[in-house]
Amino acid sequence: MATKKKSAKSARSDKAVKPGKTVKPGKEVKQLKATVASLEGRLERAQAKSAALKEQAREARAEAAAARKKNAKLEKKLAKRSAAPASAPPAEPETAQTPETAAAAEEPTAASAARPTPDASWTVARLRAEARERGLTGMSNKPKADLLAALG
Repeated sequence: MATKKKSAKSARSDKAVKPGKTVKPGKEVKQLKATVASLEGRLERAQAKSAALKEQAREARAEAAAARKKNAKLEKKLAKRSAAPASAPPAEPETAQTPETAAAAEEPTAASAARPTPDASWTVARLRAEARERGLTGMSNKPKADLLAALG
């Protein structure tokens, strides 16, 4: 039987390294170390980005919970206000009017007579304040023309 002769290259790789000696890193080892360092850096950046995104998600969940709580509170308040007109107190029975009380009822009160009529010279803030005083709702986001129409 013939034995194969090992090539010179494979013979070199089979040599054992003596204890305490280091092998001089070749080009391939240097490339591998550079690749490992690059990958470790990418991993650190990815972990930092992941942590930042987790924090954003936690904050978003907290904001959503607060918004749900506020929404529930507002819905409760709206339901309470919607139910209030339906449960208004019963109307008072009419009393017989004398000519003096009938005349007083027809005349405007001093407060309503002294109230000026809104016009285009009024500011939007003043028009909104007047709407609040008159008990009008939903006027906070109306433009000036709509406010004037509602108050006029």
